[in-house]
Amino acid sequence: MMKSVEKQGRTVEEAIEAALKELNASREDVEIEVLDEGSKGVLGIIGSQQARVRVTLKQKPPIILKEVLKGIVERMGASVTVEEPVEKEGAFYINMSGEDAGLVIGRNGSTLDAIQLLVSEIVRKRSNSSVLIWVDADRYREKRWEQVKRMALDAMRRAKLERREIRLYNLTPAERRIVHLTLQNNSDIVTYSEGEEPNRVLVVAPVDLGSRKKGRKKQDRRKQPKGESEEE
Repeated sequence: MMKSVEKQGRTVEEAIEAALKELNASREDVEIEVLDEGSKGVLGIIGSQQARVRVTLKQKPPIILKEVLKGIVERMGASVTVEEPVEKEGAFYINMSGEDAGLVIGRNGSTLDAIQLLVSEIVRKRSNSSVLIWVDADRYREKRWEQVKRMALDAMRRAKLERREIRLYNLTPAERRIVHLTLQNNSDIVTYSEGEEPNRVLVVAPVDLGSRKKGRKKQDRRKQPKGESEEE
């Protein structure tokens, strides 16, 4: 539940400052509603009326995330515990645990993907911010991420040793992002994606081979009609 206070002051600004002090917040953290701008009255004394404002703390994405996810799994009737969100891999990560973890994961993570999509949309709208959300159950995604990271490092070693492009198939967009992040600091390797969903492929290549290939892709894109684009 959002916390808000109403304050009065000789001016709107004075009332706002009083509210911010009570909430121990800055202006960036709150929403301000002016309920009454007040009036000075006659000679600044007779009939004067104080300004009045309502200041509400904005909900932070992690708070909204946990609240929304708990509501969804309760409606599903799933017996799971929603843990506290943490920041991980540039996103807010939240895990669920309990006897019904398998139910919220679904076949090949399909139910978990659907929950994550729904939760992400709600959190973005309610927090008015573009945040990346990872919803997990029984550390299903976390275990998969570790596999993907090992796969990325192995592909990098093979690309360097064999001096050729290594293609990684059957990765979700989120898993491709993990490969990019895992290898992004290796200056002698490039990563990029080819093809269209659901058959999109991630390529790991030595920088000289990969740069030439990406250069050809950019030339091809310049020949495409306006409005068409391809993800790197």
